[in-house]
Amino acid sequence: MVNIVNLEKFIKCGEARLRSALSAVLSVGIGLATAAFLLNVAPTEVWADDLTWTREDFNITEDGKQIGYRKNIEVPAKDGQPAHTENIIIPGLNARGREKLKKNPHLVIPDGIEIIHEVAFTGHLQGNNEYIPGEPYIEELTLPQSLKVIEYGAFGWNKIRGTVVIPPKVISIHSGAFLSNEIEKVVFQGVLDGKGKLNPNDPDDYYLDGIGEKAFQANKIAEIVVKDNLGKYKFLCRKDDPSAVPFNNQELGIINIELGESYVRPIKVTQESGRHPVMTMEGFKEDGVVTPINNSKYFTRDNSGKLIATKTGQIEGQTMHYDLYNNEYRYVGTWHYAYNILPKSIVCTVTFVNGTNKDYVKVKKNKSISDRSVAGQAMPADPVRPGYVFKAWNTAADGAGTAFDAQSVVTGDMTVFAIFAPAPQPQPVPNPQQPEPNPQHPGGEPSQTHGTPFPPVILQQPGCDAAPKQAEVTKKTAKPSSARGETTVTPQDDLPKTGEAMTQLILPGVLILAGLSLVGVVLRRQTKHLKQEK
Repeated sequence: MVNIVNLEKFIKCGEARLRSALSAVLSVGIGLATAAFLLNVAPTEVWADDLTWTREDFNITEDGKQIGYRKNIEVPAKDGQPAHTENIIIPGLNARGREKLKKNPHLVIPDGIEIIHEVAFTGHLQGNNEYIPGEPYIEELTLPQSLKVIEYGAFGWNKIRGTVVIPPKVISIHSGAFLSNEIEKVVFQGVLDGKGKLNPNDPDDYYLDGIGEKAFQANKIAEIVVKDNLGKYKFLCRKDDPSAVPFNNQELGIINIELGESYVRPIKVTQESGRHPVMTMEGFKEDGVVTPINNSKYFTRDNSGKLIATKTGQIEGQTMHYDLYNNEYRYVGTWHYAYNILPKSIVCTVTFVNGTNKDYVKVKKNKSISDRSVAGQAMPADPVRPGYVFKAWNTAADGAGTAFDAQSVVTGDMTVFAIFAPAPQPQPVPNPQQPEPNPQHPGGEPSQTHGTPFPPVILQQPGCDAAPKQAEVTKKTAKPSSARGETTVTPQDDLPKTGEAMTQLILPGVLILAGLSLVGVVLRRQTKHLKQEK
């Protein structure tokens, strides 16, 4: 029977085994760095700023199905060493891909790839197991639906975070494939049951079908989502080394709760079918002693069965999941975290006043509304007032106080007021049908205040029954520079303001009539003058 004492021994054993595994895989990483150095030829083309991942960014086998591979190279004699052949690892990214990773850490494996070769994308660490400053690491990962096998250490020692989705055709995840990242959730779209074939016509199942040792160890996985149920998944682990299970040694960090709040298990296993039981042992390290959660000094079970925090302090927590596989107990993994139990916060009320309307929002003292410190509480929607524009919330009704928004820290009960400004008045739209300017009078329509007006001239087109149009002709008082003189035509409102055809018909008639009138005036003046001389 599994008990809390076995849990403590298991944890200590797991930590020692993990340190040993880290050293072993790191030595492989150093070998990979050497191989990459030998093959590190400067790219022959200028890499564009396009950050989309393509097949041209990867070292892919000739059949187009595998990223990364092994290759024999001939090493010439040097320093007393005879010429020889070396089998080296070609990494997953070529020179172009390594440059792209510096700008786009979200790695997308192209469709059509079926195998990720061993240590194809393994990151490099310093001797103290720390990340190397300036070294590019994978931070997000998207795998193709065509993928079938992820080999040893393929994505180990990167900074992959968030959710990793394992496509439905994957039949094998080798040892340490995702070791030492920052993954928070793993979703399996297919069942790794130990019965998969790499090719449909293969006589035997793939030799490493299932999930390998330490495949997801040393991450931050808080949720595992499996297709069907966990009992159908095969773990490729030795029975004498329970610490090597795929999900061991997850580090979840600090979980803050307050007095009076209930304990929530920080790890969840979600199964499509809930018929397979996944059992749990959990407890805390209190005063140097591993203590089952039911015996904890910091939690008390209430009448509803919930564990309620009753004592402040920070305690190390451990949760271990296990199930039954082939009628035997099987470890799934161990999760480490710390519960930080804080004094109960003072809850403040922020009152939002908009005229006669009021809204109330709860927020813990020394927190902002954006912190979501009280469940279900959020900023109210911006108020609306006809003819005005909402500017901000303010601690003074006249807007002379301090502005308040979702990021403002609340230190006590407070009231804020909606501040509005008059909406801008719409500008009048000019009439688009303005009369075209007269090229002889660029300043606008000719003035009727200068010159002597002639009687209106009535024009009518031959054969037209329409009412006659009128045009007023004005003679300028200045002496004409020629016998024809100068005339100005002012269209009346009932004449078309534009239209070349009508202008061509009317203008000649106006000019002829104006000319005849001028001739008549001149003749009358000359006749009168002659009579006076006689």
